[in-house]
Amino acid sequence: MHLRICFALCLVFVCVYSRRVENSKRQYLTDEFINEVNAKQSTWTAGPNKFQKWSKTAIQRLMGVLPGHFEQVKRLPVVQHEIPNDLPTDFDARTQWPNCPTVSEVRDQGR
Repeated sequence: MHLRICFALCLVFVCVYSRRVENSKRQYLTDEFINEVNAKQSTWTAGPNKFQKWSKTAIQRLMGVLPGHFEQVKRLPVVQHEIPNDLPTDFDARTQWPNCPTVSEVRDQGR
């Protein structure tokens, strides 16, 4: 859940705060910015987090894709699948495969 919130905050940061900010000591994720994000939407609430103290370079590393990604995607073949009519309305791998220890394991996703 925290990863989703952090990711969403980064996406909102790019959309709302897209003007170029020069590399300075100025914080990027200020309380004013958080208030601006919260004023523009109501499905979740942004708040103070560990990214407020991060540098511009550190924040930029979390955004975007690797160079060449879009060219690689263009070369992928298009694959279409038939959608079965008997798909379940919900699915939880932890209950479907309770004896598989890695399904419920949360791995370190840092960096």
